[in-house]
Amino acid sequence: MDQLRTERSRSSQLAPATQVQNASPRREVRRPVASGAGEDKELKAQKILLALMSERHQVAAEVLSAGIQSLFSHHGCRECAELISKACTQGQEPGLWLLDQCEDSEVQEILTAALVDRNQFAAEIVEKVFNDCRTAVNHSQLKHRRTQLHAQMCEAERNGDTSMQNECLRELMEINREIKG
Repeated sequence: MDQLRTERSRSSQLAPATQVQNASPRREVRRPVASGAGEDKELKAQKILLALMSERHQVAAEVLSAGIQSLFSHHGCRECAELISKACTQGQEPGLWLLDQCEDSEVQEILTAALVDRNQFAAEIVEKVFNDCRTAVNHSQLKHRRTQLHAQMCEAERNGDTSMQNECLRELMEINREIKG
């Protein structure tokens, strides 16, 4: 009986070794991580918009007329947009010299990325990219407002305020139509 146990333990020790020798070595396959992976769509859109602004004065002018506040909710992106717009309105080409204009390291990082990423869009698609960025930012802001409305509706329900509930519901329906449309 002991001899049988010994033989089994020997064979079990040998079996994995033979399997390892016969198996081909496995390579770990990794997918490349795209720049900005993990960022939300709104932030990505704002960064693309900054790159467009630094590339084309026309886009910077359109951003100014639309309102920087309405297109840039991220404070760092908003500061970069203001710097790029200021340079464009003064007739200067946005460049690395703008980095000296800001002290915040996050703003410098965003601005550097925008300056590096410019000139990546063909002239014929700039308008489409600009509109897509504007739409992405708008949708994100609408979704954020929708979340706020849900919270307000719950609060109004707890307080028994049906008029506030109805008002929130109306706005929520409008937002849902805009998002779907």
